[in-house]
Amino acid sequence: MPALLAIETSTTACSVALRHFQPDGTWLDSHLQSELPRTHSATLLELIEQLLADAGLQRRDLCAVSISNGPGSFTGLRIGLAVAQGIALGLDIPLLPISSLAVLAASAQQHSGSAAGQPLLAVTDARMGQYNVGCFTLAEQGVEPTTLEPPRLASAADLQSICERYGAPVVAGELATLASLAPLASAFCELQPRADALLAIAAEHYRQGGWPPRDRVELLYLRGTEAWQKHQPIVPKAPAQ
Repeated sequence: MPALLAIETSTTACSVALRHFQPDGTWLDSHLQSELPRTHSATLLELIEQLLADAGLQRRDLCAVSISNGPGSFTGLRIGLAVAQGIALGLDIPLLPISSLAVLAASAQQHSGSAAGQPLLAVTDARMGQYNVGCFTLAEQGVEPTTLEPPRLASAADLQSICERYGAPVVAGELATLASLAPLASAFCELQPRADALLAIAAEHYRQGGWPPRDRVELLYLRGTEAWQKHQPIVPKAPAQ
């Protein structure tokens, strides 16, 4: 039976998830994650192969692969895209990009159980005193949240203004980065984007169809966007099976 693979490499964590569709219309989900920083290039393919092996599947059983396409770590995003494009091109299957901040919002909803309709501020560290930020309205579990403010770079003061504008939203991100926002939030979720949350969103995108061309999938990197305009897809040497 076909399976959908999700890859999340936009932060220091590296995670993969698999949805294995069953003949009766149900599915089985599995998830693996590595918290070791700066090891994506060494661990990502290993995690994918372990996930497939645990499910009794091979790469040729995949019907699509999804990535979180930024904003986030420049190196992590490139590694995730390289592996995902290599698999998608090799197997001639769709490649589905999803915003990393939307994935973080969905991850926070899984973690906190926040209700649909709740505003949520998703924030990751962009370094140099700035943050990648997007604001969303949560949908039902497993459905991509609706964007209130698209991803952009923001200062600490900008984050406080956004919190006040949306009336104490849920805030998701790393505690060390966002502790100053806690008094302005209705709830605080300390976590990173997770591939299992990406998986649920990607499954709906796959069902809807209208996928982008595999070799035209772009990464969103908010600092130095001109570098991405010159970006050429990187296809890893690992062969499709």
